[in-house]
Amino acid sequence: KEIDAAIVDYHYEGSETTGVDLIAYLKAKGVPCVHLCTGFHDDLEIRRCAHEAGAESIIAKPIDLDHITNLFS
Repeated sequence: KEIDAAIVDYHYEGSETTGVDLIAYLKAKGVPCVHLCTGFHDDLEIRRCAHEAGAESIIAKPIDLDHITNLFS
């Protein structure tokens, strides 16, 4: 089954890859809706890079479950 939507974290401990890299990868594979989840949601550079990679939105940590529900309803 194909992926319709994904939420990816920004930071992966011990990895040089970030969520921005994963967003670009997923978008290139045809995933239409990818969101970035991060505790650095107020970092303008991360926001810019995420949107350039194709992020649908930036989700702040800690995650607000009502916000997530609204994204996918």
